[in-house]
Amino acid sequence: MHRSATETRDYYQLKLGEDFGRDYYYAFSEYCDVWLTWKQYCGLFQHSPERVQLLNKAGSAFFARVQRNFFEFVILGICRITDPAESGKGQKKQNLTIRRFDRFLEVPEHREKFSDLINIASDETAFARDWRNRHISHCDYQVLTGASILEEATGVKIKSALRAIFNVFLFVEREITKGDLSDNVIDDLNNELVLLEPSRHLRKVCVMDAMFIPRFRSGFRVVQGSKP
Repeated sequence: MHRSATETRDYYQLKLGEDFGRDYYYAFSEYCDVWLTWKQYCGLFQHSPERVQLLNKAGSAFFARVQRNFFEFVILGICRITDPAESGKGQKKQNLTIRRFDRFLEVPEHREKFSDLINIASDETAFARDWRNRHISHCDYQVLTGASILEEATGVKIKSALRAIFNVFLFVEREITKGDLSDNVIDDLNNELVLLEPSRHLRKVCVMDAMFIPRFRSGFRVVQGSKP
């Protein structure tokens, strides 16, 4: 059954109450955005060596930046969704995060299970927080100079982190709304793939343009895998 964004928000407010339903809807929308970005990242950079080679030939410097920006967006998104519900000193600022949900849980068994799921999500996303705190949001001196290294960030870790976050939403869906939830966000467009055919054509054009070829060969290369 297809619902518009407004209808979906209204549905969850009906099932969970106005405040819980609103928070759940917007938090899950954030999760879907991160999930789709990761799907597109994988479609471009983790599909096959041949696809990576095509992107390198079409424009290695450009696609290296696309790779880095997608990767960092996913890392930041994982952190945002699992951040504390409040942050800052003095007058606290409210954050939209899955950690807000516990204030709406009244059944002790629900609170206990939710706490377990949050602890798992916290463990699974710890690597992302290290990347955000010491690399993306700040230039940590020790990391920058090679005196310290970041926690490893692999495709397996990102998938596990997203799954741990999804399990929190799934718990609310099954235990409270008495519904179910797919871990595959509906996206039939495969938007990242629309780049590939023009890229093949562009490669043919660039071979004919001697001025272009050195630029495509310079800069750093797209690397197949999850790390930027």
